[in-house]
Amino acid sequence: GFETGSMFPVVWTGSVLESRRNGPSSILTCNNAQAGMKRVGLRQHFQWPCPLALYGTRCGADKAAAESSATATAVGNVVTLSAGWNGSNDTANYIGGLIEWDSVNGREYRTIHTIVSDTVVTTNAALHDFTDGGAVDVYLGCPHNLAGCRDVHNNAVNYGGHHLIPLVNPVGKNNHT
Repeated sequence: GFETGSMFPVVWTGSVLESRRNGPSSILTCNNAQAGMKRVGLRQHFQWPCPLALYGTRCGADKAAAESSATATAVGNVVTLSAGWNGSNDTANYIGGLIEWDSVNGREYRTIHTIVSDTVVTTNAALHDFTDGGAVDVYLGCPHNLAGCRDVHNNAVNYGGHHLIPLVNPVGKNNHT
């Protein structure tokens, strides 16, 4: 017999999918643990805003079409851009966008955090290996809503959110009304 505290080696792990009686025995249909890992899990949440990474493969926004060029000076994460850097675009549309430049370590980028004025923005981190007066490429941001996807990037067909979710519960605050 087996003693209390005995160690048993694991021979198989998985799940039983189906059981059928066959006389005095049963036939089990099983999947091993690795088979469960091959299934596709939840890929995207049911949510109002778009969860896709801007300019990523699933987003599909045209990064080249969203680009403008400027010269810049930077002190830490405060970047002053040359006048007219935004072209005909509203500067507010650049929040969440990118500033990219070539450094000694290759292409660098920072996310635009806030718009301070017509020519001054703040980024999520300081610009390293950047020469004042150097050239930068500036890319539009995205508010992750359908209007921004449609109006800023002309990309509504790839909007990843669910904009028709009601913002007010249609059932009411409780079950009695």
